[in-house]
Amino acid sequence: MGFFVSSQRFKPDRSTIHPSARPERRAPVDLPSLTCKEGTTMATLYFPTFLRRMTDGQAQVEVTADELGALVTEVSERFPDLRVHLVDETGRLRPYVRFFVNGQDARALQGLATPLQPEDKVTLVPAVAGGATAKASILPLLPSIRRHTLYGLLATVGALLVLLVYARISTSLAIFWTFGLAFGFVVQRSRFCFTSAFRDLFLLQDGRLMKGVIIGLAIATVGFTLIMYKAVPDPTQGMAGNVYPTGWHTLLGGLLFGTGMVVAGGCASGTLYRMGEGYVAQWVALLGMIVGSFVLALHWEWWWPNVVSRQPKFWFPRTLGWGPALVLTLVVLFGFYLLIVWWESRAGGISTWEEPTGPIRTFADRLRVGWQQVFVRAWPAAAGGLALGVLNIFEYLYKKPWGITTAVSRWSGWIAYALGYPAQNLLYFGDKPAGKQLLSHIPWLSGGTLLDWGLIFGAFTAALLAGEFKLRFPRRRYRYLQTFSGGLLMGYGARLAMGCNIGGFFSAIPSLALNGWVFGLGLVGGAWIGVQIIRRLP
Repeated sequence: MGFFVSSQRFKPDRSTIHPSARPERRAPVDLPSLTCKEGTTMATLYFPTFLRRMTDGQAQVEVTADELGALVTEVSERFPDLRVHLVDETGRLRPYVRFFVNGQDARALQGLATPLQPEDKVTLVPAVAGGATAKASILPLLPSIRRHTLYGLLATVGALLVLLVYARISTSLAIFWTFGLAFGFVVQRSRFCFTSAFRDLFLLQDGRLMKGVIIGLAIATVGFTLIMYKAVPDPTQGMAGNVYPTGWHTLLGGLLFGTGMVVAGGCASGTLYRMGEGYVAQWVALLGMIVGSFVLALHWEWWWPNVVSRQPKFWFPRTLGWGPALVLTLVVLFGFYLLIVWWESRAGGISTWEEPTGPIRTFADRLRVGWQQVFVRAWPAAAGGLALGVLNIFEYLYKKPWGITTAVSRWSGWIAYALGYPAQNLLYFGDKPAGKQLLSHIPWLSGGTLLDWGLIFGAFTAALLAGEFKLRFPRRRYRYLQTFSGGLLMGYGARLAMGCNIGGFFSAIPSLALNGWVFGLGLVGGAWIGVQIIRRLP
């Protein structure tokens, strides 16, 4: 999400970044007392829809600034509502504000002293995906509790009550609910969205979140290998983990899902956690996923016998052995990590400075800082990836690897069934190996459903505790159609490939399965297509 500066009237870049994307974690910078050349129009400032509510609805304004710092000062003084998002109470630039001049990071130029020429274009990115929104003030744990913190604590109590109810019904359901809460808390605090991970590589040359994904994959790969080895010591005698038939349908599913997640503004996990944060458009995206899943279920009568069932399952341990399969996967992941570091270096590097925490002298100070670091401050992408990798290991150790869209597809079947359509007779929802056993998985008594619902509620609780929950309605109606269309592609693509960004990628690669890599390749291509689409949207 950004706005653009130019001295000439031009068509602004239409690329969009989700407003909940992670802030740039840099040390605050004092704004210099710079003056503007009076009467000299140096640039035209264009505001995207997201910022126009802070600029009295203006889409563009003329500014008189010959340096970047002067531009910030002028805009901050002209629009008080926008000022709070740019500078703090002391007049210092907020740590999550990031500027690009003609595509170059201003920190690699002269910072706020970077001169602006009539032909220059300046891009401001208020937040970058990969961490939670930074707070301007410190949460006083003692002696008072803020209202949003109280709401968060009440939500926590509600989550515990649900846990107790399900514990009386089934220990397994209670455990899945707990896993869902944990996943939701982690993805919300770290803004761990695969859409941002893939998209930001193309839009910003920012690979921090993708490096977090790789860290999570590496951690899960080691844990999964130990679990699978214990279950199947001889890989020629069986398979374990998320190993699916691999063919051109896997790649196509990845392309559809990757395109859809960028258009919708969230992957499967990202859609659920943003629902918990109050993004109404993501509820529409989920509806699209449900519809897309059901459309695929109708088409499964052709896909399964003609394509999917004819494709082989390629499991690296069976071909290479346990040791070589593990080493190969880790080496390839490390290679991709280095590739992303190189890709970032082309943009001049990314700062990873930490925000100051203030003096720590007393026990209360330590409690305050500890609370901030867990519940309020941004989690680094690497920490989010590590936590998700560990949680995935524990869920697999308990029963199965993490997944999301299988439950969503069953919701579509149950909705159709409730409306009078005999969905249970479809091959996709049947009791055969090709089906998902609809009638034996009542939504509110299904572990997959509890996992997904728990993720939403966990993100909701985390957002309340951090003061980040807010009902957000799209300001343009076409946004609903956009997110629904993206969700439709995600639902169809995920079910075609037999997994989404979680089950088909984040849990498949650690399963040492080829289908995870093929689906990931499709995600990359789909994300690129999605970026081209959103760049052309109003």
